[in-house]
Amino acid sequence: MAAEIIEELTQEWMTAAVEDLKSPLSFLRRICINRDEPVTTETIRIETKSRGRYIAPFVKKDGEGIMVPGYTSGGYAVDGPNIRIKRPLTPSAFMFKRRPGGVVFSPSAAQKKGDYSAIILEDLQGMEDMCANAEEYLVAQMLRGVIRYSVADEENFTLTFPRPSANNIDPTVYLDDASPTNAAAAFLMDLETIKEVVNDDGSPEITDCIVGARAATGLRRLVINGALAFDKNRDVNVGSFTFVSKFTDEGALFLGEISGIRFWRYARQAMLIDGTVVDMIRPNYMEFISSSPLSDCVMYYAPIMDIDALEADQFVGRRFSKSWISKDPSARMALVHTRPLPVPRRPGAKVSYQAMDPDNE
Repeated sequence: MAAEIIEELTQEWMTAAVEDLKSPLSFLRRICINRDEPVTTETIRIETKSRGRYIAPFVKKDGEGIMVPGYTSGGYAVDGPNIRIKRPLTPSAFMFKRRPGGVVFSPSAAQKKGDYSAIILEDLQGMEDMCANAEEYLVAQMLRGVIRYSVADEENFTLTFPRPSANNIDPTVYLDDASPTNAAAAFLMDLETIKEVVNDDGSPEITDCIVGARAATGLRRLVINGALAFDKNRDVNVGSFTFVSKFTDEGALFLGEISGIRFWRYARQAMLIDGTVVDMIRPNYMEFISSSPLSDCVMYYAPIMDIDALEADQFVGRRFSKSWISKDPSARMALVHTRPLPVPRRPGAKVSYQAMDPDNE
């Protein structure tokens, strides 16, 4: 009679732990934000001066001068969003539980101490990644001209950045039109309109277009079936399109250059704390931006409202973190606080374009 195998006593080979930790989102922040600027007040006021393109009037010789208009001024004030997250580390999380890749039996006191330090670093990195994702989410909404978010007690906030109505374009012919030829021709004309809208506003020229997932598919469709041609031997040079580029570490895929504008597919998603999955770029849309420093897009950081931050002279800055020990029950609490607010100081330098017919989804 064969000996019975006791599963608990069979040998196993343990490989190194596989780390499936999603990298934080950063593409929009990198390509859109020109600089960071921590401030010392909760309310941030953006003031503007504007003047139209007036032609100086003519008068007859020896005539009286004519009064002309000066510039007009305006402004709006916004409060920095408040992100304050914390996470507890209890002894049971590391003293009697094996971490992935850790030893199975009889860990030494030094190994336990090492596990403790490693878990603290992992938790802090996780919270930092969550803050980076929140910044990306805010920048994604800034591109649309309106930032909306809810706080823990379900109070809703809306921040609207004034920009010309012409900077929100819903075309008459979408990329998924029944006639690819008509769609391609209309799209090229729309690109010229987009550049003209930004130029008339006096904003820096469009340099990049960030494309949602469905819009990128529609654009590829026009290229594959030949409706959007890139024959440089012709007298008309449309640009270039590529199918050999690879995804960057930030999750962006370079599509090519059309009408002097770089096109990027960016279909990254993230999850809100309530489990809702959100797209950084709306699938049907293209967001046209200027990555030039002249677009003056700033990530402001409102001051940290925390006594420890104030006493340590760290209440002005991008992040503030601290930890403390609770005596009973025993636990170490880690906290990260940040107040980011992306502001397009030249909102006319951004255009939202609905590339796909929403009725065809």
